[in-house]
Amino acid sequence: TSSLDIETIMNTIYENMNTLMDATVFGIGLYDEENGLIDYKMFIEESKRAPKFTTSVDNENSFAARCI
Repeated sequence: TSSLDIETIMNTIYENMNTLMDATVFGIGLYDEENGLIDYKMFIEESKRAPKFTTSVDNENSFAARCI
């Protein structure tokens, strides 16, 4: 089956990632190069979903920021 609902798609990605490995921290973020931000559409830590948030690519505590 397929879906165009972004929440359904993100949950499916998370569930499938957990079948491959134990994803204790999982996030889906979009990089806004113009503003230097990562806009997290989904962030789950220890099976608890966090509210959507944005962080700077200058954030030294962000693994995603270090990757970018």
